Amino acid sequence: MPFSVMLTLGTGVGGGIILDNKLYKGKSGAAGEMHFKISREKHRKCTCGSWDCFEAYASGTGLKKTAEEISGNSQITTYDVIDGLKNNNPLMVKIFNRWQEDILNGIIGIADIFDPDVVVLSGSMAQFVDTEYLTRKVNEEIVTQPTKVVKASAGNYSGMIGAALLALGTGV
Repeated sequence: MPFSVMLTLGTGVGGGIILDNKLYKGKSGAAGEMHFKISREKHRKCTCGSWDCFEAYASGTGLKKTAEEISGNSQITTYDVIDGLKNNNPLMVKIFNRWQEDILNGIIGIADIFDPDVVVLSGSMAQFVDTEYLTRKVNEEIVTQPTKVVKASAGNYSGMIGAALLALGTGV
């Protein structure tokens, strides 16, 4: 049975762990909370009130903060970055690449801890990441067996579909 970890990249970062075709919930129902520290620098405040959590870097909000830090422009938006990326603007490419590296670092940790068959990316921001690049780089750095990084086939609707299935009591 495939073992998968899902990361939902949107305003924040969500997640889920699928084990034996079932959502792993943990002892209190909160397993899969992809909210962990990636630094001790106290550089970036997270929505949880702590510092330097994965979410503060890998989310859409994290992309905006990365853009502000690199560009020095507090008015820059994620839309500016994505539009600039599409137009091959060097500054926006640099910002995007830094954000994608932050996602990569989190996936490396997740892959080393869980050793999944696949890491599935969903959410509004997942559509922009390069899963071939992430798969290659993850497998160069992990100490566990090779894994794949893919986009959810249902795209940004994955969370809604999963919530509906959970509410119906089917399959998850």
